[in-house]
Amino acid sequence: KGARGLATREECEAMRAKGISPWAGTYINCDERIDEAIASGVDLITCNECDVILDGLRKRGYHA
Repeated sequence: KGARGLATREECEAMRAKGISPWAGTYINCDERIDEAIASGVDLITCNECDVILDGLRKRGYHA
Protein backbone atom coordinates (compact mmCIF):
# COMPACT_ATOMS: atom_id res chain seq x y z
CA LYS A 1 0.00 0.00 0.00
CA GLY A 2 1.01 3.58 -0.55
CA ALA A 3 0.78 6.58 1.75
CA ARG A 4 -1.54 6.16 4.75
CA GLY A 5 -2.94 2.91 3.44
CA LEU A 6 -3.93 4.37 0.07
CA ALA A 7 -3.58 1.92 -2.79
CA THR A 8 -0.64 2.52 -5.10
CA ARG A 9 -1.09 3.41 -8.77
CA GLU A 10 -0.21 -0.17 -9.69
CA GLU A 11 -2.81 -1.53 -7.27
CA CYS A 12 -5.45 0.83 -8.68
CA GLU A 13 -4.64 -0.31 -12.22
CA ALA A 14 -4.88 -3.96 -11.13
CA MET A 15 -8.30 -3.27 -9.56
CA ARG A 16 -9.53 -1.60 -12.77
CA ALA A 17 -8.30 -4.58 -14.80
CA LYS A 18 -10.62 -6.74 -12.65
CA GLY A 19 -13.57 -4.38 -13.08
CA ILE A 20 -13.19 -2.73 -9.66
CA SER A 21 -13.31 1.06 -9.37
CA PRO A 22 -10.72 2.18 -6.78
CA TRP A 23 -11.93 4.74 -4.24
CA ALA A 24 -10.15 6.75 -1.55
CA GLY A 25 -11.68 7.06 1.90
CA THR A 26 -12.60 9.85 4.24
CA TYR A 27 -9.03 10.54 5.38
CA ILE A 28 -8.63 12.60 2.18
CA ASN A 29 -9.21 15.98 3.82
CA CYS A 30 -6.41 18.35 2.78
CA ASP A 31 -4.37 19.37 -0.26
CA GLU A 32 -1.55 16.93 0.48
CA ARG A 33 -3.93 13.99 0.67
CA ILE A 34 -5.82 15.09 -2.44
CA ASP A 35 -2.50 15.01 -4.30
CA GLU A 36 -1.77 11.53 -2.92
CA ALA A 37 -5.17 10.26 -4.08
CA ILE A 38 -4.74 11.75 -7.55
CA ALA A 39 -1.22 10.31 -7.82
CA SER A 40 -2.48 6.86 -6.87
CA GLY A 41 -5.09 6.99 -9.62
CA VAL A 42 -8.30 6.54 -7.64
CA ASP A 43 -11.60 7.04 -9.45
CA LEU A 44 -13.54 8.56 -6.57
CA ILE A 45 -12.92 10.22 -3.21
CA THR A 46 -15.46 9.75 -0.43
CA CYS A 47 -15.25 12.43 2.23
CA ASN A 48 -16.78 14.19 5.22
CA GLU A 49 -15.50 17.62 4.14
CA CYS A 50 -16.91 18.02 0.64
CA ASP A 51 -16.15 21.74 0.40
CA VAL A 52 -12.43 21.11 1.04
CA ILE A 53 -12.25 18.27 -1.48
CA LEU A 54 -14.27 20.04 -4.19
CA ASP A 55 -12.19 23.21 -3.80
CA GLY A 56 -8.98 21.18 -4.02
CA LEU A 57 -10.19 19.33 -7.11
CA ARG A 58 -11.30 22.59 -8.76
CA LYS A 59 -7.85 24.13 -8.16
CA ARG A 60 -6.35 21.13 -9.96
CA GLY A 61 -8.81 21.25 -12.87
CA TYR A 62 -10.63 18.01 -11.96
CA HIS A 63 -14.02 19.50 -11.07
CA ALA A 64 -16.02 22.28 -12.67
